[in-house]
Amino acid sequence: MGDAKLDAYIDAVISAAIRPSAQQDIRHALALIARGRWAAFAQPLQLLALRRYLRMQNREHKNIHARWTWSPAEAQHYRGEGLARTLLAAAEIVRAKFNRDNPGYRLALSPLRTLERQVSLWNGNLYVRTAAIQLSKYILTELSANQFGMPPDADDMESFVPLLQNSTVNPEPTSAAPGTSDHGQLRAVDFVVYQGNALVAGTNSSSIVPVWKAQGWEQKLMAATKNTGLIGPLQHPYEPWHWRLA
Repeated sequence: MGDAKLDAYIDAVISAAIRPSAQQDIRHALALIARGRWAAFAQPLQLLALRRYLRMQNREHKNIHARWTWSPAEAQHYRGEGLARTLLAAAEIVRAKFNRDNPGYRLALSPLRTLERQVSLWNGNLYVRTAAIQLSKYILTELSANQFGMPPDADDMESFVPLLQNSTVNPEPTSAAPGTSDHGQLRAVDFVVYQGNALVAGTNSSSIVPVWKAQGWEQKLMAATKNTGLIGPLQHPYEPWHWRLA
């Protein structure tokens, strides 16, 4: 069970500071966080995600709802249109070239990353959980020390929203908050390498040095993506498998 006062403030922030178009999306994501693996850390994980949503909206000036991960029905409809169609067409060119240049191996694409999958990755990330606990301890101390009222009112929100949005954690996790990953709308793809049915080079960060670099898959993928309109790899954090449209 989380702190009841913090729960009230999380709910109030969504109502008072998140644009109406994204409120339902965010409430759904936070509910999934509470039901997912590592649910014992649900409230800190929700708080860290909410901080990310605030920063995305207010610092990066992005429309959260417009970038929200597609539902299965939306994915079925939109994957054949616009940037998603262009991205997938470029990825198929990369796959064909890679497979031709590396007999016995094949390049595959990771599937569109659903909201449920994004929540699982968020909850399961050790760095995210560590940052979430750090943030939660700080915010709970501030809630107690600075006489924030219950239930929270407009004056409380005027102080609390910037407190949460501008708070720092060290190190800052690089994972996208659930619902906002570029993989949720096919704005990016992850490539993985197989030999038959055996995964040779996947998307685990521990494989970057011993597999992607030492075995040459990083350079082989870069060669296959040349002149296809895709740019990468992702630099922060470094992911040799992550590519997007230019």
